[in-house]
Amino acid sequence: MFVIFFMTNGPLLIHQVPSGITINAMYYRDQCLKPLVKNLHRKRPSSTSNGIKLHLENARPHVKDVVIHYLQEEKIKLMVHPPYSPNLAPSDFWLFSYLKHRLDTYPDATSLTKAITKELNSIPMGEYQKTFHKWIERMKLCIEHHGDYFEHLV
Repeated sequence: MFVIFFMTNGPLLIHQVPSGITINAMYYRDQCLKPLVKNLHRKRPSSTSNGIKLHLENARPHVKDVVIHYLQEEKIKLMVHPPYSPNLAPSDFWLFSYLKHRLDTYPDATSLTKAITKELNSIPMGEYQKTFHKWIERMKLCIEHHGDYFEHLV
């Protein structure tokens, strides 16, 4: 399993979860969010944390107090994900199918990790930007339809 964060110009963090590990809130904060924040500050040194907005799905580790408090401490604004809106996250409506069509089978986790990382880094910046714009469109549709199903309109 992988945790992937990306911006409009490409991947920011690709984290492979070791086999047998369950992602709980502490793991998510320490192994995913803390490195993400470090990468954000490295990639955007002139930006203050106040300018950073993060969109997370409603997965249990994402909504636990330990995660919310950490993001508040870092002054990162959390964009709320509507409770009943599947396929609103770019990984669901774009990234997973994109990778699925470009990756083959691999004999072990190490070779798969290398292939996924290589593929994510080779995606043109324009694809990430186009996906960000699609995400904004989907968010607007979700708001317009008060969280009701809108997938048929996309």
